[in-house]
Amino acid sequence: MSKLPFYLFLIFFSFYASAAYATSQDNYTGHDGVSVSTAVTITELETVRFGNFSVLSAGGGDASIVLNHNGTRTSFNGASTQIVLLYGASQGGITNTGSQGPGHYQVAHAGATTNLYVTFTDHTGTLITSCPSGSIFLNGPVGSGQFCVDSFNFNLTGTDGTGPYITTDGSGNATIRVGATLHTMSGASYAPGTYRGTFEVQISY
Repeated sequence: MSKLPFYLFLIFFSFYASAAYATSQDNYTGHDGVSVSTAVTITELETVRFGNFSVLSAGGGDASIVLNHNGTRTSFNGASTQIVLLYGASQGGITNTGSQGPGHYQVAHAGATTNLYVTFTDHTGTLITSCPSGSIFLNGPVGSGQFCVDSFNFNLTGTDGTGPYITTDGSGNATIRVGATLHTMSGASYAPGTYRGTFEVQISY
C-alpha cells in the first residue's frame, strides 16, 4: 500500500464584535483574529499487512483473518471457504510470521499529552463500518475476486464522548499501530498474487 491520505485541522478563525451606544449614533467596532496551530505531521512507517495465506474452497463470503494492532493474526473458517495461514521460517524454527504486521503511523508536533481522535474512512471520507457496503476493498491479479476489509483497530489510550483516542507523549509525538479484519467475498475466487487497497486515517484534536 502507498502512504495514506489524512486530514488535519490546523487553522481556526474567530471573529469578535463589541457594540457601544450613543444618543445620536450607533458605533460598532469589529475585531478579527486567527489562531494557527503547529504543523502536525503523520508519516507511514509500515503498511497494514495481512501476511501470507491460502484460500481453500473459495466462493463464500464467510472466512476471515483478524489482524490485531499488536501484530497477531487469527483465521476463521466458514462453512464454504477456509483460510490457511502460511508461516515463515526463522532461525529458531517455524514461527507465525508470514510477513504480517500492523500499520505504523508516526504523528509529530501535535502538542504534549494531546488526545488525538482517530477514525478510518474510505477514499470518499465515508466511515468504515462493516463488509461489504461499509468497507474498503483489496484488488489483486486480473480476474481475481476482491477481499473486503473492515473493523479497523489501533492502540488507543482510551475512549470518551468524542470517540477513541491516543494520547501523545511529552514531545507531542505518538505512534499509531493499526490492525483490521480481512474477509473473503461471496462468489469470489482468488488467484495467487498480491492484493492491495487504500484507506484514509482521520485525526482530530
